[in-house]
Amino acid sequence: MKVLFDGLVCSFVAFMLLLAIFNYYNFKLTNALVLSVIISVIFFALLVTIKNKKRKKELTNVKDKKNLKKFTDYLRCSPQEKIVTDLYYQLKKVGYMPTKEGFGVILPQKNIVIYTLFKFLPINQDQLIEIKNLTPAGLKTVLICTDLTEDATILLKSFQQDFIIVSHVKYYKFLKEYDLLNPENYLDLSPKKVKLKTLIKGCFNRKKSRHFFYIGLIMLVFSFFVFYPKYYLIMGTLFCGIGFVCLLYGKTNN
Repeated sequence: MKVLFDGLVCSFVAFMLLLAIFNYYNFKLTNALVLSVIISVIFFALLVTIKNKKRKKELTNVKDKKNLKKFTDYLRCSPQEKIVTDLYYQLKKVGYMPTKEGFGVILPQKNIVIYTLFKFLPINQDQLIEIKNLTPAGLKTVLICTDLTEDATILLKSFQQDFIIVSHVKYYKFLKEYDLLNPENYLDLSPKKVKLKTLIKGCFNRKKSRHFFYIGLIMLVFSFFVFYPKYYLIMGTLFCGIGFVCLLYGKTNN
């Protein structure tokens, strides 16, 4: 409903703006009206379509980013034994037949042992070596972890195919694909801070759009009657443009 209302408001403003512009260039009234209506209808359809797609995409992206951050913080703060136990049961649920080996999970059918390491600081060379030394003979190492240091990334290349890194992002996507996430148990350690985008949105409040539209439309109407319409047309367009920004991107007070 909000998208449709925004589309109607913007289309009406666009209609008035076009009508004023066509009048300035001495279009016949009938032609100006027809063209303004057609363009406004097309603008309405495009705006509603774009807003709907953007809204769905934003909701999905924002939700995923927040859940990934909470998921990663949860892993960083959880005991290693619990993480390994969770991984063991997650692999069982998707059809594997894992076995636990200390702080790792072995997949005999894949000939690999999986370890996990989630830290706030990037994983360094020493930590990779420690994981490598834990691996039983004859098995390849898979490490699910957070980011690596540059030196650790270089060291990893020397292990070739015997040491595989799976990022925490891929781990999250894997669990999401099989519906194994539990967002209600995850942590949110993000600092509460005011972003520049939020400050800007505060200045361009959605409710203020009506005032800009009101001033803009009045100036556009005056452009039909005054002797020098150019100033009114420019200023009316400017105020309507600010109104568009406030309506489409401004902060909404709940």
